[in-house]
Parts: sequence; C-alpha cells; structure tokens
Amino acid sequence: MSGWMNVDETLTRVALTIPSRRKAIEAVRNACLREEVIAKADVYQAGAGGSMERETGRLLPSEFWRTPIDLPWDEGHDWAVARPFPDTQSLETNRHDPAAFRAFAGGLQFRRSDIDARWPVQGSVHVAPSASRATSPSPVKVGRPTTHDWVAAAGMAAGYLARHGFDGKKSALTAVLEQWFAEKPKAPDRREVERFVEHAYRMGERAS
Repeated sequence: MSGWMNVDETLTRVALTIPSRRKAIEAVRNACLREEVIAKADVYQAGAGGSMERETGRLLPSEFWRTPIDLPWDEGHDWAVARPFPDTQSLETNRHDPAAFRAFAGGLQFRRSDIDARWPVQGSVHVAPSASRATSPSPVKVGRPTTHDWVAAAGMAAGYLARHGFDGKKSALTAVLEQWFAEKPKAPDRREVERFVEHAYRMGERAS
C-alpha cells in the first residue's frame, strides 16, 4: 500500500466523518495549513508572469494553503492554484508585479499516516469467513481513474494565462488545449474542454 493518498481517496476517507464534500475539502485544507497533514504535488509550478519554474514531487509548505486558493476537487480535479504566493524570495525578485505571482500544484497526494491519524476509520470489525455475505461490510471504493491528463492541461492553461492574461477570448485557450489533447491517445469532447477553460477564467478573475 502506498504511503500517499490521492485526492479522491482522501476525500472518501474524510467523508466517513464529514458527509459534506465541500466541508471535507475545507477540513483537508485546514489540516494542511496547520501541518497536521503533509501534502505533495507530482507537478509544481511557481513564478510570476511567464517565468514559471517547474518541479516534481514537491512537498507543499503550509504557506501554500494560507493564500487565496482554488480547490476544484469537487469537480473531479486533483490540483490547486494559489495566488499570490507569499514566498519572500520570489516576491523580492518579482517586485514589478508581485500580484502576478502564482503557484500551481497538480497531482496532489496526502501522507497516508497523517490522514489515518486525523480521520481514523471507526468501528472496523473482523468478519469470519463463515459469516453471511449480507452481514459482511461492503468494500469502500476509493479513487477514480483519470481518463484525461487534466493536471498537465491545468499547467498549460496557467502558463497560457500568465503570458496572455484574461482579456483574450476563451475560445483561443480552448483551441490550444484541444490541439494538445488531440495528440493524446484519448481526447475529451469540446464541451469538457470549454468547461475546463470556463473554470480557469473564473479562478483567475476571482484571484485578480
């Protein structure tokens, strides 16, 4: 068993204690903010304007969760975007436009031992093999396979919007992403891409 849990698996666990998905999302964020839960990102990008530096396997500091942040986890995504990001050194080197500084974390995972400690599974009972199937606990299905690489798409969208701003037509970003997805084994339909772009613009306009 992996020592890390993806977003869906984490929220499924937390939902056993907190039925509301939105409240479960907020609870996970607050736990990360208080450093009760450690999170890492498969893809991490931070920078101002078009100069976003990319890392992999980055452990996220508590400051990431303190800033205005977008968490579209209830829409099936596993990434988060923070703006502005209070990194003193980065803001020092980007004095010309500190408000443009962003941090993107994709492919989020949470340390399993922290989740187990913060939201333990209550009332686990061993069922003997001879027990009736009707009384056996149903297995909890966790996680959901990702059909399309929305994490990479979110990184592309963040870079595009950092370079071009939010004044351009949404159809332009939609076309860029459609062309990128067309090179993949399976592409989402146009409406899915349009919804993704709509969300990206709402996120940016809310942070502005």
